Amino acid sequence: MKKVVLQMLILAGFAFSATKIAVIGAEIDQAAVGLQKELTEADLNHITREISRLAAKEFPKSDYVIMTDETYLNMGDAVLQDCDGENCYIAIGKKIGADYIVKSIVGKFRSTFTLSVEIYDTKNGNLFGSSDLIDAKDIGSLIPKMRQIVPILFKELIAGGLQGKTKNNAEAYYKSGNEYFAKGEHDIAISEYTEAIRLNPKFAEAYSNRGRAYGIKGDNDIALSDFNEAIRLNPKLAWAYAGRCAANVNKGYDDRISDCNQAIRLDPKLEKAYYNRGRLYGSKGDYDKAISDFNESIRLDSRWALTYYMRGLMYSNKKEHDRAISDFNEAIRLDPKFVEAYSSRGFSYAMIEDSNKANLDKSIKDYSEAIRLNPDDAEKYVYRGLVYEGKEDYYRAIKDYTEAIKLIPNYAWAYYTRGLAYGKKGDKTRAIADLESVLQIDPNYADTREILEKIKENSSAPEPPAQEPSTYIGEAWSTSLVDEPPAKIDPQVGEYRPFKNSFWVALALDVIGAGFVEYGLYKNGEVRSKRDEYRSKSAKSGADSEFDNDWQKVEDAKTARNVSYVLGSIFFAAGIGVHIWF
Repeated sequence: MKKVVLQMLILAGFAFSATKIAVIGAEIDQAAVGLQKELTEADLNHITREISRLAAKEFPKSDYVIMTDETYLNMGDAVLQDCDGENCYIAIGKKIGADYIVKSIVGKFRSTFTLSVEIYDTKNGNLFGSSDLIDAKDIGSLIPKMRQIVPILFKELIAGGLQGKTKNNAEAYYKSGNEYFAKGEHDIAISEYTEAIRLNPKFAEAYSNRGRAYGIKGDNDIALSDFNEAIRLNPKLAWAYAGRCAANVNKGYDDRISDCNQAIRLDPKLEKAYYNRGRLYGSKGDYDKAISDFNESIRLDSRWALTYYMRGLMYSNKKEHDRAISDFNEAIRLDPKFVEAYSSRGFSYAMIEDSNKANLDKSIKDYSEAIRLNPDDAEKYVYRGLVYEGKEDYYRAIKDYTEAIKLIPNYAWAYYTRGLAYGKKGDKTRAIADLESVLQIDPNYADTREILEKIKENSSAPEPPAQEPSTYIGEAWSTSLVDEPPAKIDPQVGEYRPFKNSFWVALALDVIGAGFVEYGLYKNGEVRSKRDEYRSKSAKSGADSEFDNDWQKVEDAKTARNVSYVLGSIFFAAGIGVHIWF
């Protein structure tokens, strides 16, 4: 329940024949969780008084009255009333004799404060007008913006004699939806389009754009429903055909190319239609036609990173990796946080024919950046592990496969690749355990049974087959999962060395350390003997100064002993470090 307070500006005179307007106290959007703690009653009253002042300034006094304190006081209990929903505003407006209610709502999206102002007709409850959404970094900055935007709403309503049509209000919501769509705020855009459709059920463009917003969110079934309705209402709406084509591509239907063709016929400059048709051709394996469509899409709009990325994938599938890398470079330039572009470029670097160490290092760098941007993507760890294997760095490869398994405990591909890596290192026990885990997850996974038999027979494990990168952004390689977890595998890989001679390096450091310590012990014995010798001579003569040279020999032996101990400790520590770290 909420208490509605009608705020007003005191004006001289009250004409009952004039149009009467009541300004409702500004309130907080219930969806803005936590905003109540940031705003005070004084903030809301300030906004309300300012809207009242703007209304009094814009609406001519001869035709409109902003209802006064006296008017409300005379209405008794009608002024303050507990109620739910918007209807209570209309009911109160009728009781106090207001023709229109001005309502303002303060909200917050992420770190941005928002304010919307709406006017309702109390006779039929219709929304007659709304301002563009006002946003600002703080509540104080809303007021100056409100002073600019709210008068525009009032002037438009005055021009229409407050007799605006529902269709015009639908246009306002549609326009607002487009603004949110352009900012990437698709949930709010959907809400605005929905309101536009409620006010004008035959608004084909609103259905089409709402379908696009749902499609971006991954709600392809709802998107298809909206596109179908848009096409029914307006069979010549190119965007609706292009959107329906895209939704079908997202759902994996590769036989709906006619929608993209129709969109291009209706609007030959609609670059998204070429883009989505290119995706369809790509899914069918017709990479040349796909590249042709992506070329046209880029010609029409070269600012979209996804198009370069998709064309790069087509080149990669054709094994033209130099061209693929060029397109992935452009995609990353346009969107430096494009995870899949880094990953796919890393794949192309690794797959270049006769790829050298420099290209493998570039590949690892790209996969590392993809992992940095999205550390929960298990697939990227496996790909980077494969590149490490290409460099015969089995330690780091196994470490990456282990990380992938931590993220997805039933990840067959990660167990498979780690099992092969263990096999190459000669760790038959771990290799067998991993490959048996693969078969628990998926009894028919690749050639696991074959490889397992070879390893058990002491044969070396074959190279793992390379996998192509995902064809579409956001699509992950499917893995067959089972309800039961695989057999427990020891994930520790600390005893494996990144270079083959690490054991001998550690042993050499330990030997050197032992040599220094042994020499220190020898010097310690020398210190004792020389000190005893010095004390004996000094006691006999009674003069220390005669034996200064003897005492210096004691000090020299001490220094040599201490230095030997320190160096021995350093070399011992280095040897232990090699053992632990590698």
